[in-house]
Amino acid sequence: MTEKWIVGRCVQRVGGLHAGILLAYLIHHMHGHMRPWGGKRWVARSREEYVGDTGLSLDQYKRAFRILKSTGQVESRRRNHDQKRPVMLLRLTDQTANWARDEGLLADDAETEIVPNSDSGFEKLVRVVKQSQGRSTARRAQ
Repeated sequence: MTEKWIVGRCVQRVGGLHAGILLAYLIHHMHGHMRPWGGKRWVARSREEYVGDTGLSLDQYKRAFRILKSTGQVESRRRNHDQKRPVMLLRLTDQTANWARDEGLLADDAETEIVPNSDSGFEKLVRVVKQSQGRSTARRAQ
C-alpha cells in the first residue's frame, strides 16, 4: 500500500481539500515556526499570509478555518500586532496534535525537531492550487 503524504492524510481527517490544506500548513509550521502566547505556542500569521502561503482564496481560507474550528481541530485567537494588521493565532488542539504524532506527521518535540519530509509535497501542492486558480480566473474572463 502506498503511504499518503501529509496533505492526503489531513484531507482524509477533515473531509475536505481546503481544510486539509490549511491543517497540513499548520502541522508544517509547528516545526519551529511558532510564537509563545498565553503559555501556549501558536502559528501567528495575518489572514493575507495564510491565504498567500496556502494558495487558497480568501473565501476558501474562511471556509477551511470554520471547518477546522467547528470540528475541534484548531484553537484560535485574534490579536493586533504592533498596531498593524490583525494577526490570527492558530494552534492544533491536543487531540489533533496527538493524531499528527501518531501518524508520524509531527515530531514529539515539534518546536525544535523536524520530522524528515514532514512537508512532503506541500510546496508543490500550493503551486498546483495557485496555477489552477489562475486557469479558472482566465476561463471566467473569456
